[in-house]
Amino acid sequence: MRRRPDLDVAQLRGNVDTRLSRLAHGDFDAIILAMAGLKRLGKLDGLNLLELDEREFVPSGGQGALALEALTDDILCGVDEIEAAVAALNDSRSLAEATAERAFLATIGASCVSPVGVKGHARDESLSLRTLLFSSDGSRSLADEISLPLAIAAERTELIRVATAIGAALGHRMIDRGARELIDHE
Repeated sequence: MRRRPDLDVAQLRGNVDTRLSRLAHGDFDAIILAMAGLKRLGKLDGLNLLELDEREFVPSGGQGALALEALTDDILCGVDEIEAAVAALNDSRSLAEATAERAFLATIGASCVSPVGVKGHARDESLSLRTLLFSSDGSRSLADEISLPLAIAAERTELIRVATAIGAALGHRMIDRGARELIDHE
C-alpha cells in the first residue's frame, strides 16, 4: 500500500498450490509468495516472477528459521546424544539472525498480525538488523537499521545474549520513534 496505493490488495490463504491456482484462474492479477518455497516445491516453471527488493519488502521475523524439538526419555538414545545431534544441525549465523529478529519483535510488542518486517544479516563479525513498520493502510511507516559487532564463533549462550541485545536496541530506537503507537492502532 505504501509503494502502490493504486492497487487493490486482498488477503490470500491456503497452501502454495491453492494460491497458484487462484492466480491461474484470474482471481488475482498477482500474488506474493516466498521464492524459497517455490524453489523447494519445484513451482518456478511457467511463472512470470519479479523478485521484490528486500530493502523495500522486509520479511516477517524468523522467516525460514527452523526449530527442532526432541523427546529426551527415549530408551534408545540419551539426552547427550540428542543434544549433540541437534547441535550439529545448528547454524550460528541463522541462530543470531533469528534471535535478534525475535528480540526486536518482543521489544516493540509486535504480534503475528502486526504490519512489521525485520531481517537480520550476520556476516563476518557483525549483525545487521533492518526493519520496516507500517500502519495498516500503509500511509505511515517507520524504517531503521542497526549494525553492531557480533562474534559469530562465540559460545552459543554469548551469541544469543549479544544477538538479543542488538534486537532490543533496535526495538527501543523504534519505540522512541513511535512504533508502539502504530502497532497499538492495528
